[in-house]
Parts: sequence; structure tokens; C-alpha cells
Amino acid sequence: MYYRQLIEGCFSERIGTGGLTAAGFEAARAAAETELQKIRHASDKKISTLLSLPEKRDDLAGIRDASERLSDSCTDLLMIGTGGSSLGARTLCALAANATPKLHFLENIDPATLGPLLECLDPTQTKALFISKSGGTIETMAVSMIVMNWLIEGCGESMLERQTMAITKQTNNPLARLCCRYAIPIMAHDPEIDGRYSVFSVVGLLPAMIAGLDILAIRNGAASVLTSMAPVDGAALAVAFTKERQHTSTVLMPYRDQLADLALWYRQLWAESLGKEGKGTTPIQAGGTVDQHSQLQLYLDGRNDKLISLITCPTAGSGLTIPDSFAKEAGMPDIGGRPIGDLLDAFSCATADALIEASRPVRVFQIERLEEATIGALMMHFILETLITAKLWQVDPFGQPAVEAGKKLGKTRLAEKPGYAA
Repeated sequence: MYYRQLIEGCFSERIGTGGLTAAGFEAARAAAETELQKIRHASDKKISTLLSLPEKRDDLAGIRDASERLSDSCTDLLMIGTGGSSLGARTLCALAANATPKLHFLENIDPATLGPLLECLDPTQTKALFISKSGGTIETMAVSMIVMNWLIEGCGESMLERQTMAITKQTNNPLARLCCRYAIPIMAHDPEIDGRYSVFSVVGLLPAMIAGLDILAIRNGAASVLTSMAPVDGAALAVAFTKERQHTSTVLMPYRDQLADLALWYRQLWAESLGKEGKGTTPIQAGGTVDQHSQLQLYLDGRNDKLISLITCPTAGSGLTIPDSFAKEAGMPDIGGRPIGDLLDAFSCATADALIEASRPVRVFQIERLEEATIGALMMHFILETLITAKLWQVDPFGQPAVEAGKKLGKTRLAEKPGYAA
């Protein structure tokens, strides 16, 4: 396994009244194990397609060709998508922060962000990838149309075919229509894969390959979890804490900056999949050590209604050294001469200890190396944990009916509001 999940800090035997009883956990775990077996042998097309992705190989050549096409002769690449069409790829690409071409994830429609970015880029050295499963997500389509127009104005309409690609369903949708009009190549988005589960498909792996990552290692890491029982334990914790301790929140707190986007991706996965029919717990994204100086106060001394998950990766002995002379002059000799990684290691361990002492439930994901297979394994763990929890709570882990209602209201409001175009 590419990670270890330590759950001893979740039980009353270790942390007192804030922990689970052994009986409560074992009952939830038995039910979770049953659901995992059902998931592994599910006839449901969405689940079977999702779980087949880690061992899929027949799409790798096409992803490689698309990667070479988009990487060639450009300095910048615009990744246009939102939610599940972006967060999974962002999480993977965080492992390659200095990739060439430079990747820009355009997810929001804030006018103060998009305009200044395009002003700083050379359209002749920029390419774009448009990602939308439905091909009609209004935010993605708005940004896509602006970028297409910007490229046409800077390079000419005939260049759009060479400078862009799209990933969308093979239907007559708005994005597909624009692609047909301007001869933009399309890669098919599997109709059975929802956006937030799409990280192991072309949606996540094409950006990852462009960033120079080993996408086969990502899938191999994910595959290693398919036979693991670790997601069963995770789902059992979520269900048992909700039942026994009336938990309302779950916190994911990685202790590496490159895993910050993993917490954001997890937040969408958990909230959008489980927040239905009055069920679900609120996912909270945190980051160590930064949030030791903000959210940790609440976790240690506020309402005891959260399961806190830390992700740690050894950093001792790594990084720049704190100058001994400065440390002595500052009256902090204990940190002088130490690599900065020593501090991160010490504080990640100390946070777990402090939570246990405060009778706050904490589980720890320990990883040895921050690499492709590890991130693939962690993401598959959380996908399976989510699917199992959904089955135990008897909610559909796919779709987002409440979100769709909001989209319809937004479109209605736009139709009622006068336009501002000249």
C-alpha cells in the first residue's frame, strides 16, 4: 500500500468520551464491508465503469497523442472547466508545479481574474483545453467563448483548430457545436463518469501527462486500493460518528502544500455525493501548519462534532536550514541549525497528539513519498469511502439535484436581467 491509515485516535479506549465505542464501530464496519462487496460486483454501469478505470490501458495512446499536440510550441496552456472537470486535474498537477507549458486552471467567472490573465499572455504561444461533461455548463461555456474569441483575435480563426481541444460528451451540446464550427478536436467524456469521479479518466490524466507526470503510476496507485479494506474503515468511522456522536463535519488537513488541492477535491466529492435527503456531514478543507494558527483552536476547544483526518509525509532533514546565528539572536536556539522540514514533521505529530489529549477524534494518513502512485491511491481511497458511505446512508452518490435547481434559477435570472453588451 502507498499509505497507512491510523485510526486508533478515534476510539474511546484511547481518547475518552469523544471517541467511538468498539461495538459501534464494529457494527458500522460489518455493514460497510458488506456494501463494499456489493460495490465490487455491482451491475450499476456508473460504478462498474468508475472502478474499471485504474486498470484501463486502451486509452493511453490517445491521451499521449493529445498531450503532445497540446504541449507542442506553446508556453502556456489554459485549462477551462469547473468543479469536477478541474479539481481532480489540479490535484494531480500540483505534483509538477514547474511544468512546461505553464498550466492555468480557469474555473471561475470573476471578471477581475480572467481579463488580467489574458492580458499577460501571448495568444500565439497559448493553447487551451475546454472540459465539460455536459458541454453546457454555463460558467465553462462563458469562459470558453471568451478564450476562443481571444485566440481568434490574436492568431486568426484558422489557428483555433491547432491551438485548442475539448473533452465533452458525444452529443449535440453547446461546446460540441462550437467545436464542430471551428474544427476543434474533441476527446469523448465517458457519459457514465460524473465529473467529481473523473480524475482517473482523460479528464484528469490528460492535464497530468501534459504536466509531465506518470499517468500509469497514478492508475496503478488507484488500482492498489481496489482490494484494500482501508476505505471500509473510513466509511465506518463516518457512519458511526454520525450515529453515536452526532458528528456534523469532517476535516481533511494535509501537511504538505502540494496536497492542498487534494483537500479541495475531497471537499467537493464528499459534499456533492452525500449531501442529500437531509444526510451528510460538512467537509472542511484545512492545511498544516497554517491552520494550526486558525482552525485548530475550534477543533481543540469548540464543539466536539468533527472527525479530523491528517495527511503526513516525512520531511525531517529536508529543506533550507534555519541559520543558527539568527536563531540565537532571536532567542530561539532550539530551531537553529535545523532544516525547515524538521519543524513540519514535529508539528504534524504534535497536532495529532494534541487532538488525542483533548479527546478529539483524529485519524492519520501516513505516506512515505509524495509521488504519482501515492496521490492515485489516496484519491481512490476517498472515492471508495464516499461510495460506501453513500450506500450506508442510502443516498445516490451520483448526480446533484439541488445544484441543478440552482443552475436553472441562475439562467432564469439572466433571462430576466437586461444585457450589458454594446
